[in-house]
Amino acid sequence: MNTHMTMIAALILFSSSQPLSSIPQDWKGKIQTDGKIKTIVNPKDPLYGDLKLDLKEELAIGREDDDRYLFNRVRNIAVDDDGRIYVVDIRNRRVQVFDGEGRFLMTLGRSGQGPGEFQSPAEVRFGPANSIFVKDSIQKIEIFSKDGRYEKTMTVPHILESFYFNMNGEVLGAIWTVDESGHRKEIVSLDENFRIKAHLFSKPYLPASKTTNGVYVMTQTGYEQGLLLNQRPNGFIVGDSSDYILSLLDEKGSLQLIVKKDVSPQPIPADIRKKYQDYPLPEHAPFYDSFLSDDLGRIYVFTREEEAKDKERRVADVFNQDGYYLYRIELPGTLQVIKKGILYALVIDKETELEQIKRFKIMNWDSMRMK
Repeated sequence: MNTHMTMIAALILFSSSQPLSSIPQDWKGKIQTDGKIKTIVNPKDPLYGDLKLDLKEELAIGREDDDRYLFNRVRNIAVDDDGRIYVVDIRNRRVQVFDGEGRFLMTLGRSGQGPGEFQSPAEVRFGPANSIFVKDSIQKIEIFSKDGRYEKTMTVPHILESFYFNMNGEVLGAIWTVDESGHRKEIVSLDENFRIKAHLFSKPYLPASKTTNGVYVMTQTGYEQGLLLNQRPNGFIVGDSSDYILSLLDEKGSLQLIVKKDVSPQPIPADIRKKYQDYPLPEHAPFYDSFLSDDLGRIYVFTREEEAKDKERRVADVFNQDGYYLYRIELPGTLQVIKKGILYALVIDKETELEQIKRFKIMNWDSMRMK
C-alpha cells in the first residue's frame, strides 16, 4: 500500500484518463487510474448544485439551571447504537451521557489525574465488548463499561491525536512524531495496546511554534495543515488539508480510492500573517478543516469558505461513497454526527454563549441522491 500522500500525488500525475459511463454526461470531472487505484477528479461545482436541508429540531440538551446539563466547551459528540448521546465537556473534565429523550443518565470520569479521571478529555469511541474509550490529553485513554463503571487506564506509547475502531475492534490512529527530520504527522494501524503495527500515511507537519527565552511556545492559528482521519461505514477516510485530496481506505487500512476536487488554494489573510508574523505559516489556507461520513457512506467535507466560519452554521461539500461530488450544503453548528437521517450538532447561542447539543430530523433525507 502507498504510504505517503506525496507518492499518491505523483501516481496521479502519471495516470491515464478513462471515459466516464456511470453518471450523467454533464459531469465535468474525470477518472484516472495508475492500474490499481482509481482517482475521481471532481470539478469545482457539485453535480446537483446547492441543497437546502429541511431540518426539524427534535431535541436540545443544555441549560443553565442544572449543572448536569451545563456544558463548558464541548469537544466531541458521539451517539451509540441505542441512541444514547455522549458529550465530552472539556473544561468540566467529564463526559455526560444522555438517553434518546435528552434525559441525563450518568457522568463518565471526573477532574483529576488518577484512574478514571480526566485532565483534558477529547473524544469518545465505542470499542470491543461495548467498552467506552475516552481519550484524555495526548497519551492516556480511560476505559469504561457501557453502564459507566471504570475498567482501566491505558497509557499510549506515542502522541495520539485521534483514533477509530473498525468492525473487528482493530484501530487506526493519527499520531505526531518528532525525529531528526522534524515534526511529522502519521496515520498508523495500532494493536489492542495501541502499539504501532504499520505506518500507512506520513507527512511533514509544520507546527505554529517559536522559542522565547529558551521556552518552546506553540499556538493555534486556525490555519494549520496536515493529515486528518475519520471513519466511514466500511473503512476509513484520510485527508491532507494542504490539498483537496481524500483517500478512502477499507477496514484493514488498505487504500481503495482517491478523491480529488479541482479548486484553487485561498491565501491566508494579511491580518493573520501580521498577527502571527513570528510563527511559520503555510503558503495558503487549508482546503478544509474536517470531514465526516454518514451511515450511508456519503462524505461531508467542511470547507474554509468565509461564510463557513460562523459558529451557527457550516458549509460542506457532499460526496457519495464512490467519490463523486454531489451537493454543497449548509449544516447548523459544529461537531456534527449524521446517522439514519438524524443530525446531531453543537449549537452555541451568540448572545448567552450557552452550548447546546441539538438533534434535527432531516425531512428530505430520502430525497438526497446517492449517485
